[in-house]
This record gives sequence, C-alpha cells and structure tokens, in this order.
Amino acid sequence: TSTSSGTGGSGGTGGAGGGTGGDPQSYTERCNDEPTVWVAKDGADGASCGGSSDPCLTIKHALGLATSGDAVCVRQGTYDESWVEVPSGVRLISADGDQAAAIYSGTESAVRFTDQVTGASLEGFEVYGDWDQGSAGDGLIRVHDASDILVYRVVAHDAPYDQDVVKVSGQVTGLVLDGIVAYNPAHRTGGNFQENIDIFGSGAQGNDPPPVSGVIVRNCWLFHTQLGGDFLIYSKIYTERVVYENNVFGPSGGGGWGNVAVGMGTGEVGIPNSSAPVIVDAIVRNNIFVGLKGDAALGVFNSENVWIYNNTFYGNTGPDLRSVIMFRGNSHQVGPTYLIDNVFLDNQPSQSGAAFFWVRENGLPTTWEHHHNLYDGNIATTDTPYTGETDSVYDTDPALTSPAVPVTDNPSLQRVVEIKADYALTNGSPALGVGIDVVGETGHPNWEPGATDRRWDYEGDARDSGGAWDLGADER
Repeated sequence: TSTSSGTGGSGGTGGAGGGTGGDPQSYTERCNDEPTVWVAKDGADGASCGGSSDPCLTIKHALGLATSGDAVCVRQGTYDESWVEVPSGVRLISADGDQAAAIYSGTESAVRFTDQVTGASLEGFEVYGDWDQGSAGDGLIRVHDASDILVYRVVAHDAPYDQDVVKVSGQVTGLVLDGIVAYNPAHRTGGNFQENIDIFGSGAQGNDPPPVSGVIVRNCWLFHTQLGGDFLIYSKIYTERVVYENNVFGPSGGGGWGNVAVGMGTGEVGIPNSSAPVIVDAIVRNNIFVGLKGDAALGVFNSENVWIYNNTFYGNTGPDLRSVIMFRGNSHQVGPTYLIDNVFLDNQPSQSGAAFFWVRENGLPTTWEHHHNLYDGNIATTDTPYTGETDSVYDTDPALTSPAVPVTDNPSLQRVVEIKADYALTNGSPALGVGIDVVGETGHPNWEPGATDRRWDYEGDARDSGGAWDLGADER
C-alpha cells in the first residue's frame, strides 16, 4: 500500500501526485501561509474581511478580494452558493480537511473555471445540488476555456437538471481531476442522462488543433446509484492526450445505462472534420472496472493510439451488459490500440449478442496488440479472439484479496482506498512478475515526462523500469 500522496500545484497535467494514501489533509497546509483570504460561517463580508480573525462570510465575496497567488481557505460548514467563479492563480481550499466545507448550489451550477482562467484549483470540498431540479444547465463543476486547473479530493454529487457532475469543454489544456468521487448526474433534456465526467473537445474550426489537450483523470471513483445513469465518463469529438489512471469505475446502479460505461471516444463524429479521429493519444491504466452495465465496461470509438494496460476488470456480468470491451469505428476506423498486462476475472455479459470483445463498424484496430494479460472465468464468445495471446495466462485465478462489487452507501475518499485494497494481489498470485514495462514500449505516449511516463500502480507504488511488472492494477 502506498504512502505517497502529492497535493499538487494549481494544475498542469503533472500537478497532483501519486496514490490516495498518505496525509489526505496535506493540501490544507497552504492555509497556514500568506497570502490567505479566510471564510467562515460566523464571518462577515466587507471591504477588508478575510483575515484569520475577521473572515468573510461567503466564498464568492472572498474570491472577489483574492488575487493571483492567494489561497481562499474555507472553514467547516455548508455554504449555500452557486456560480462560484474561481479566478486565475487562486486555490480554493476546504481549510479543515476533506469535505469539512461543502458548497450547496441548489438548482444551479456550483463551481466554475471559465473565461481563460489559468492556474486555479478546488481542493477538499463536498459539492452538491438538488438532483435533477431547476432549468437546464451545464455542469455542477464546470471547466470551460481554462488551463492548468486542478480539482482535488472533492466529493461531487446530485447535479441539477440537465447537468453533468463535471463538465469540460471549450479550449482546455492541463487539467487534472484527482481524487473525485462523483455520482448522480442529472437527466438530459429530452433524453437519457448526463455524465459523471464529460470531456468534450468543442469549438475547433478548420485546421485548429484539438481544443481539449492534456487531461488526467486520476484516483477517482465514478459510479451510479439507484437513481440511474449512463456513461460514467467519456472524452469525445476532438480531444487529444487523455489519461484515465488509478480510478474505480463502477458499479452501475438503477436504470438508464445503454451506452458504454467508460468511453474513450463516443459514437459521435469529429468536429470540424467528421472523418478524423475523435481522440488521439490516450492512456487507460491502473483502473478497476467493476459491476458495470450497458454496451461495454470500456469502449474505444473512432480513436487513435490508445494504450490500455494494468487494469483489473472484475464482475462485469449479467443481462444488462453487452460486452467487456467494445471497439467501434463508425466515423473513423479505430487506429493502433494496445491491451497489455490486464487482469480479466469473472466477466460474463449476457445481454443479447453478448461477447467479450464486441467489434462494430470498422472497430477492429488497424494495429491491435494484445498480450501479457490474465483471463479467468470470462465469456468465451468474442468477435476477435483473446485466446492464444503471447505470454498471457489462462484459466487461472489471479488470487486477488477479496474482490467484490462495491457498496455505494456512504461514498467517500476513504472508501476508494478500501475498494482498491480488495483488488490487491496476494502472495503466490500467477499475476506476479509476468508482465512487461509498458511505458518502455515503442510508441507509448509521453507528451509530458514525469506524468505520462510514470511507472506506478493504482496506489502509487512503483513498478520497475524495464522489469517484469505484475498484471492488473496492483503492483505487489
């Protein structure tokens, strides 16, 4: 189990650190330093509020006083505020630790990073609204036309009507979503559900580069309660350089699922070029996929250069699931894709036409490398074979500690630590030391050294450079 936990700066794709262990309150140490603007439930707004002994009453007023380099430190309590705009260079911190301070936004968006804001953060809060209520909106937490943004150790849930829990679009670079527990996105207008996390490369014209570039989603727990939901997360339309790492994806509860649970791309075509790849350069590593429903636990759509490695897929089973991994190239044939060092245990989708790999509409990747995986107890039917892989392990239990579909009552950051522990490898596991150093493979994306080339597991434990890695999300 890792004891590392970076607290990050105010953004950048390497901005936040490794595991979910260590001192979860360490980000609050910034509140002991100057310059700091304080907020408290017994404060009073005014032209000169913000000192430790004379705090402001509202977060929005304090942010209006803050300048680049300041921290706005919010003491314990629930703050009924919406459209909280965080300015450039400012850290918004729950001063008394994880979820001690909460922002309740009612029927509106809660916290926003927009209008070319750069180098700003939201750290340690609970953020929630009135689920599925109010007029149509965009996101409970909104990132739009912003750069070097960090959202860290936040529990976000119950989005108002037609809102994602976290919505990302416009021109966005250097975004880190680290340690977010997100659930209960709202219904769409005239449709199904919004998403827990929506990453949408929007607004490009002509030969513009992808508007969303350099996004890391790390150490999160995304799931659906009995209120329902569809996608947990996707990146789509025109996006590049995306990492999903060290997350727990699942379970899917309630109804509404129909699409894949986790999407690298979607079936929507690219904009402005409808035949171009919707995602280029993606890493999916060290995640747990568990108890998911819909078309697939993981979907790769219309994308190029996708690296899927050291994940653990467990218990994605039953009549509400169509496949374990789906490939679809309805607008652009799926490009090079790599599936290495993963563990697949007890995945038995049984929806009509169920398959392990489901290949649709030019979905079979142009380069398709899959090897050094472990398979046990999975559906045999598949559109492209998974048997006979080089150096893969078959029909052998990986000896995980105590894998189970997580209970979603009382979700918290501590629950993420506990869930991950259930998927640790035990002594004697056949998954120990039979993998390869995927980061060292030719073509592995490395657009930000120090972030994209990290050799670690889902808890931040080191994997050997050039050595024989363990399979799955854990490195023993």
